[in-house]
Amino acid sequence: GRHPCHIHTLVNNMSAALGSVVTLALLSTSTALFQIPTLPGTKVNPQLRRLGDSQHGNELSFTIQVSEDRSFTWAEDPSYRPSFLAIKGLNVRLTDEPGKATMPGADGPRPHLSSGCCKVELLSPGSFTAMNGEVELDLDQDSACWEIIQREGAPAGQLLIGVDLKSKAERNSASLPPGRLFLNVAMWDPVVLTEHRQKLAVAEKAHREISQMKDKALEAMRTTGNPIMKALKFREACQAMEKLDLSPHRYLKEEVPEDGDEVLTNGFHIVKTGTLWQKNNAFLPRSEHQLLGTCSVKL
Repeated sequence: GRHPCHIHTLVNNMSAALGSVVTLALLSTSTALFQIPTLPGTKVNPQLRRLGDSQHGNELSFTIQVSEDRSFTWAEDPSYRPSFLAIKGLNVRLTDEPGKATMPGADGPRPHLSSGCCKVELLSPGSFTAMNGEVELDLDQDSACWEIIQREGAPAGQLLIGVDLKSKAERNSASLPPGRLFLNVAMWDPVVLTEHRQKLAVAEKAHREISQMKDKALEAMRTTGNPIMKALKFREACQAMEKLDLSPHRYLKEEVPEDGDEVLTNGFHIVKTGTLWQKNNAFLPRSEHQLLGTCSVKL
């Protein structure tokens, strides 16, 4: 056997070594804990700079539609006619001068995804017809700015134009509240748009075929009197539904513009229709994002 002093020394040495390992592990863990993680979609898209540079000097004309009922769609009830605020002739020029107003991308949590805040020259503020005649929007020229936002891997960029509305614009029950407004339209590289339209065509073909399989299976399930066949056809219909849920058709249909819904300018497609919205002062992911209406753009 070993002398008690030797055993005591050995235990102390082992404890010290174990303590060093634990300390190193904790330091390594704490270092990892205090590192800011790289979230998905936070890398810069390589074509972002080209998108931004392509729009310098571009002139755009916007028409804005605001409904008193934010959730209104014509398909729901053709007889229902909510009040509309139709604003025409909001004409702008996108300059390359640095802007000083607040923008969601440049002043948000991921400014590297923005092409940078640049000034917008208001060529005309836009107007609408009210009870007392034609009324111009009360816009603040110095607040007008633009930027393009695009994540790495995102098929389209987003052109944003921000401007402060100094006083409320109102027609009947439809109105625009004062505050910072944002016009938002998508921008596509022609090659990427062609590729996504091809993907959409393939997805639509598959969607039709699977839908037909589902409908046939449901019809066979309803008409058969055989409980085993009824169960088998129900299973087939469920499998078809699962394929439809996993199909890229839905999101491609939402993000890819139809042919003719865009205009080519300076090497990129600008989608003709977009949205009008407001957001709280702090451009954080969970801050309130209020859809106010739609906009359409032409050159």
